[in-house]
Amino acid sequence: MLRTRVIHQPQATFSAHPGFESLRLEQTTPVRGLFLAGDWTRTELPSTMESAAESARRAVDAVREYLTQGVRRR
Repeated sequence: MLRTRVIHQPQATFSAHPGFESLRLEQTTPVRGLFLAGDWTRTELPSTMESAAESARRAVDAVREYLTQGVRRR
């Protein structure tokens, strides 16, 4: 490595206010077959890349369960 640069982004992670977590949506929705993923969904983590990855994991699990239940109903 010949050169590096550190970039600081003070606003990269927001500071959540009390009660904000209750406003975040789950990965499952009332709409059949519609699932959500993103750092803004309910993950019990602040809105970060880690939260986005956790949200994706939860959404995939929900889709897997949905598809498995659909196979059982046939």
